Amino acid sequence: MSTIYGKYHIKKQILHQADLIKMQNNLNYWNADDMGIWKNDYIGLGHLMLWNTPESLQEKLPLKSPHSENIITADARIDNRIELLTKLNIDDHSIPDSNLILAAYDKWGRNCVLHLEGDFAFLIWDGKQEELFCVRDHLGVKPLFYYLEKDIFLISSEIRGFSFLIKNIELNQNYFLKHLAYINFVPVETSIQNVYELLPASYLIINKNGLTQHQYWDLDPTYEQPIRKTKDYAEELEFLLKKSVKERLRSAFPIGSELSGGLDSGIITSMSYQLYDQKEQFHTYSHVLPNHLKTNTYPSIDEREFIEEVINYLGIKNVHFQKKIPNNFVESLKMYLDIFQVPSCFYTAEMIYPNSQTAQEDNVRTLLSGFLGDEGVSFRGGNPTIELLKEKRWRAFSKYALPYLLTHPTKVIKALYNRVKGETKNYSSNDFVRQESFLMDNQLLSQYLNDSNLYNKKFKNHRYKQQYSITRSVTSMRFMTESIIAKKHKVEMRYPLASKPLLEYFLSLPIEQKKQNGTDRYIFRTILKGWLPNNYVMSQKRKAYSLPVVHHSFIKSIPTLLTFLEERKEHEILSKLDFDKMILKINDTKKINEKDKMVHGYDRLKYLVMVMIYLENNTK
Repeated sequence: MSTIYGKYHIKKQILHQADLIKMQNNLNYWNADDMGIWKNDYIGLGHLMLWNTPESLQEKLPLKSPHSENIITADARIDNRIELLTKLNIDDHSIPDSNLILAAYDKWGRNCVLHLEGDFAFLIWDGKQEELFCVRDHLGVKPLFYYLEKDIFLISSEIRGFSFLIKNIELNQNYFLKHLAYINFVPVETSIQNVYELLPASYLIINKNGLTQHQYWDLDPTYEQPIRKTKDYAEELEFLLKKSVKERLRSAFPIGSELSGGLDSGIITSMSYQLYDQKEQFHTYSHVLPNHLKTNTYPSIDEREFIEEVINYLGIKNVHFQKKIPNNFVESLKMYLDIFQVPSCFYTAEMIYPNSQTAQEDNVRTLLSGFLGDEGVSFRGGNPTIELLKEKRWRAFSKYALPYLLTHPTKVIKALYNRVKGETKNYSSNDFVRQESFLMDNQLLSQYLNDSNLYNKKFKNHRYKQQYSITRSVTSMRFMTESIIAKKHKVEMRYPLASKPLLEYFLSLPIEQKKQNGTDRYIFRTILKGWLPNNYVMSQKRKAYSLPVVHHSFIKSIPTLLTFLEERKEHEILSKLDFDKMILKINDTKKINEKDKMVHGYDRLKYLVMVMIYLENNTK
């Protein structure tokens, strides 16, 4: 993952090179392989290069088009290269991805985004139109943030790119409190006032007339594939999955794969290893509990037995188990804050940091992840019994739902009863939010709930619910977190299950292909059987992959955490929260179990402590 950035004086005030160098120096905490700056009198673009794909070894950015006045800087991996080369009549198949994007813009202008597939964020200065074109990929794998004040526009892959150029950086308390309140919302805003995230599948145009934004793509929940045999669907789904994995193996360096005991990381590891030509350079990275912490009860059941089953089945030689449990909550957050420079919701940071650190030691620059499987090709949501009845698809109902109804009548009747009551129409309920928003003062929480209609969200069918699950804010937040933390160690995260064609196809499948007679992930399990051991594919024993490590880290850190909070009990931030309820939740977390379905407070407490550290470090 490279870094891109730029500064634009909209009214053409003189832009000093020193400002771009300040951005470059602050963004280059990871020792980039190459650097470049282009500027004219009032706009400048910059690039910090991470060499990874074979083509990137010859790439120099920013780049001026030989056919126009257009300039590009990009962090991009374009997957439909062959198709683009044909459309653009380019014979040289070795040209870098950024050259392809620039050629596409030269030909199609803003509509170039309709011809691109892959993970990308890029900036193009259109010299003829005198405007800046800023783009983010379909799922938001590559992050992009911007700042606009009067006639000054800043843009960067990371918020830390703005640190030395914004005169008065202020924490965005509204954003911060919404996160603590467990409120789902579209994260246009960020932790810092007046710094915004360019949303996935969007582009913005900024010129002398101002700033405009456009969404260029969305998943379509209205389209359903014609009814065919499961075998036909499975063949197409497997083809798209193999294609997505193979596209993400394009690297001039060894390849690594995160491997838990789950189906998603299992299939990504299996396919990538079997499709990869240099198997001696393939590595896996897994988190397991030290033996003395393992038990047979939640949340201390790790997945080593499943991990080793995959490794032995495939014969992988370069295997890495991360067993260390961080024991100082506050010190770990200081380290992450040093990377991001602003408070952020560091989803899965504890897993990515050691994996990418070890990968760097192995000269691995691509780390494959199974993330977005639960939301995408292994989606569990939806109830075939209800939907098939509602759609009056009697033959499908009798074949795919009725047998389960006859053998498990109580479960099905209960689901139908809940549907009639309207409970299953809601993605989440206010009662649940109140229960789990343990940090929030009740009065303030009520205000946020009244302002938000997300917790009364009704879904027409399972495809609408899945569309929301894929595109909700936590998805792009996790991409952002993992991308930046991995880059610290010169590693690029890649997500085969976040492929646009793959997600579009799976979303359009009939519900009985996703769940059949009580078997969830039905068609996904069908295609896995040729790649993984059959018992592994059909097992239902798995638990949350990250929770065992995160939970034990949290438990070890509780004394330090309680001391930290108690010493700051009168802190301005804590005055807006329910301190006693927070302490109670921390202590109750020691007794977390599967039956009570209690949400772990780790992430929100992490964010709270980080904000407090940030304020203490930046209070004048």
